[in-house]
Amino acid sequence: MAKLDELLAPFKLGFPIPGAVEKYIGNSSEPDAVAQSGGLFDDARANGYVNAVGQKLVALSERPGYGFQFGIVTDPNPNAFALPNGHIYITLGLLRLLRNEAQLANVLGHEVGHVTKSHSVNQIAFNMGAIGVAGLVTRMANQLAGGGAISKDDRETGKGLMAGVLANGYSRENEREADDVGQNLASKAGWDPSGMMDVMAVFKSLEKEKPQGIERLMTTHPLPGERITAAVERAQKLPAGEIAADRYAQFLMSIGVSHEEIAQSGLTAAFSWMGNPGAALVFGASSPWMKVAAIGTLVLGGGVIVWAVLSKKK
Repeated sequence: MAKLDELLAPFKLGFPIPGAVEKYIGNSSEPDAVAQSGGLFDDARANGYVNAVGQKLVALSERPGYGFQFGIVTDPNPNAFALPNGHIYITLGLLRLLRNEAQLANVLGHEVGHVTKSHSVNQIAFNMGAIGVAGLVTRMANQLAGGGAISKDDRETGKGLMAGVLANGYSRENEREADDVGQNLASKAGWDPSGMMDVMAVFKSLEKEKPQGIERLMTTHPLPGERITAAVERAQKLPAGEIAADRYAQFLMSIGVSHEEIAQSGLTAAFSWMGNPGAALVFGASSPWMKVAAIGTLVLGGGVIVWAVLSKKK
């Protein structure tokens, strides 16, 4: 059976995408994307905190001078998304589920990976066909280089294609690559790589229970078992780093999350490790929305990883 990267190869562009084109597609798509996510969260200090975490990651990325920005949107449902202009947003809903800065850094690092690896344009090429998107990119590049305006038809086509990417997500290959980039960036910047597994454990629990409003997250961030296994294997090769739970708790309280909510209904992820990375994945989970534990195990050749997502009853 052909590997996924072989199947996708005909849809990947065989030339580098001009940054100006990626910027244009992102800039033209951003107002609608932000509006559909509830609009910007009107708190400069909170946005500054998220941006500061993101900028530490960007400084160590493949494109440190690309002009990344990070912000918060008011959508109460958990999600995060990246636009090809380097603007990355995380929802209030997801921020309220996280419980330390290492988790936040791994989430933002994942989204940075989508930008540095040009996943949006590659996904557009898959959706539209490489020949069609190559023509679109070439026309846009020529128009921008000549100082002219992008035609209305090309502008609307670009916006529509980007909207499709935001609604339907990326390929599994791109998601795995973004995991790898994000976890490594978070570790290089000094945060603990276990933050990636923490977030995946939370997502896996939500995937099982499917609370209201979770559909978009599950569509745009599918979580097959091999992504969790790969995250665990990477973490064993990376140095331990900062968790920063207290600092993140201060941030949560600054945006209106009470100390009681953090203590009583917050999610905590715990991992224990013995042996070497290996094979299969088994999940047994109940829901944090029901305020009970979600438990999972990775059954390995040389040992077992046990993770738990705990939610105290009110």
